[in-house]
Amino acid sequence: MWFVLLMLAWASSPCEGGGACFQEGIESLTQRNDATSAARAFGRACDAGHMMACANLGVMLERGDGVELDAAKAAEAYTKACTSGQAIGCVGLGRLVANGDGVEQDDARAISLFEKGCEANHAAGCTAWARMLDGGFGIERDFERAVSTYHRGCDGGDAEACVTLARRLGALRRSDYALKVQGLWSRACLLDEAEACFREAQLRDAEETAEGRRAARDLRNRSCTLGFLDACK
Repeated sequence: MWFVLLMLAWASSPCEGGGACFQEGIESLTQRNDATSAARAFGRACDAGHMMACANLGVMLERGDGVELDAAKAAEAYTKACTSGQAIGCVGLGRLVANGDGVEQDDARAISLFEKGCEANHAAGCTAWARMLDGGFGIERDFERAVSTYHRGCDGGDAEACVTLARRLGALRRSDYALKVQGLWSRACLLDEAEACFREAQLRDAEETAEGRRAARDLRNRSCTLGFLDACK
């Protein structure tokens, strides 16, 4: 009996040190699906100076995942992570700053944070930066630069960047963009973006070839499996 009690006490004891607590947080999420314990562990790791844990804590505070939603505390955690060079922290903080969640709204500062994240190869940071350039938020609108920055996000594996750019270029209805648009839908489809598979299927159907029709059928099936209901009709 004493052995069982000893084991239970050990299992419930708090982790010690940034690395150990960070690992406990990861295991709480991936092995036990326990967001509350993960948030506690990331908080202890962050306090111990583990900056990736600060970034993860920021995400959980921003979403209210395992903790009470608190944008101001999320901003604090993201700031720690960003200051230490964690790109995810810069992008998360940029998102809060752009929306004025928990911090003062400031487009110019948000742009700087998204750019910093993008330059550190964070794909979603590139997408967010491109959106600011595309819309002229806090900066002079620059479509060409936005396009190249969307490309960076798409090439980095952010499906949203691929989809957004495909829509933006497709809306121009320029024949010299046709293959590029199809390639963007294809990239997004490979990243499991359901609608992208459907849009690529439409383009393959338009080829009016046997190969195109076969590819379109497979793409529609994939799109339907991923949950885009229009593809299931």
